Amino acid sequence: MLEFFILFNLVILLPILIFGLIITKINNYVSSKLRTKSKWWLYTLCSSIGTPIHELSHLIFNLIFGHKIKSVALFRPIESKKDGILGYVDFTYNPKSIYHNIGLFFSGIAPMIGGSIVLFLIMKFLLPEVFVSLEYFEINNLNIIEILNNIKNSVMSNMELIFKNYGKIENLIIFLVLAFSISTHMSISTEDLKSAMQGGIVVEVVIAVISVMLKAFGLAFLTQFLLLISSYLISFLLLGLIFSMISLVIAFVISLF
Repeated sequence: MLEFFILFNLVILLPILIFGLIITKINNYVSSKLRTKSKWWLYTLCSSIGTPIHELSHLIFNLIFGHKIKSVALFRPIESKKDGILGYVDFTYNPKSIYHNIGLFFSGIAPMIGGSIVLFLIMKFLLPEVFVSLEYFEINNLNIIEILNNIKNSVMSNMELIFKNYGKIENLIIFLVLAFSISTHMSISTEDLKSAMQGGIVVEVVIAVISVMLKAFGLAFLTQFLLLISSYLISFLLLGLIFSMISLVIAFVISLF
């Protein structure tokens, strides 16, 4: 009866949680290396692309789920010198609405999804040779060892592709600059995490109900669709992780000067 519920947690929520924590840890380190008094200008410059994408990701999901937008600031470099806030989306929602509460979850994790998709699209235009050769992650079974091994192979293979099949060197440089700015703002803030956890409770309840309905109506074949969605989700998150790792190296080099 709860097969779909367990599968959803294993292949959707767990990857989001794990990748979210890793990407956030990496990006917090990168920020600590750049958000110093002497390098604030560099951090602000690097944020000029990543911050608007971060906030737009929140905004899009807020609008999809019907949240009421009070105010939006996609990028506020001058004001951030005083309060450290480069951008924000201020919204309200109906706490009694299931749909609104589900939206809190997606709005909370939006920067990871939005940033990964934008990186994917930029790669398509700047590094088409890499784009057509990308290895996409597939889940064929729930063998944890095999899944972790496939993740490792996917990361190594795609990183090798980026630095070997890039085509024009100028395109690679532009892409790395954009990827650095975007990937360093894919992290989940404390407020984002609280929002995602609050909405996640409602998501869990809804998925449990759906699981019971699928069992009752014999729609177990939809589990294959869930695995397909998970494969695309993890592929996007892996791309975000790859560039967070590259950003980590770039930030370390910058910190030496």
